[in-house]
Order: sequence, then C-alpha cells, then structure tokens
Amino acid sequence: MEDMAITNMVHNKYLSKSILDACWGRFRRMISYKAERAGKLFVPVDYRGTTQRCSNCSKTVKKELSERMHKCPYCGFESSRDYNSALEVKRLMLDEIGKELAESTLVEMEALPRMRQLPSMKQEATSLTC
Repeated sequence: MEDMAITNMVHNKYLSKSILDACWGRFRRMISYKAERAGKLFVPVDYRGTTQRCSNCSKTVKKELSERMHKCPYCGFESSRDYNSALEVKRLMLDEIGKELAESTLVEMEALPRMRQLPSMKQEATSLTC
C-alpha cells in the first residue's frame, strides 16, 4: 500500500471532507491488522513518483493529472495510469521485501529422526451409574 500522509492531503479545501469521510487512515489500519492476522506481510511503500514512473523500465514519464493513460516513449509500454501506478507500487514493495530478506541466509537442516508413534494420552470417560 502507498504510504501517503493523510494529514497533508486534507489541506486541499476541495477534497478534505471526502478524504476524511472515506476514513483512509482507518482503512489502512484495518488492512494492516487483517494482513497480520492472516500471517501476511503489510508493506507501506513511498508513493512519490508512482504515477510518473514507468513500471516496465523505471524511467520518469511526466504527465498532467488529466492524462489517464501511461505511454512510455522509452520502452513503449502502454496502460492506464492507475494500472501502471499499481504495478509500480508492487515493484517497490517487492524491492522493499528484498532488502529485508537479503540479510537472511539459507541454513541446511538435518531431517529429524522418525519417532515411533506414542500411545494416545486420552482417557475414555467412565460410565457413571447410580
């Protein structure tokens, strides 16, 4: 998810009420919480440049806000602006995860010896008769 500063976005007098009504901060906390509960990783990434950068070649392609299509003159990649931005957020997230995982190393483990099956520790309930 993009790591956007919501407090900076509400300074826009035209969008502030809509942004606050949509509860973006709460939505982000919920996604983070749900990901953690499901054993998934929540990775906020830097949002700056995601709509201007080509997700295919990483070159900056300047666009006006009204331009809704991404057309890269460098590599020829074309898509909707939002889809290109989503691909760029995904690439940034994978890069961020790679930074975290680079420190870990693979360790070979010996297989555990097969253990014999232990008898069940459950006890049957005794019947009570009066």
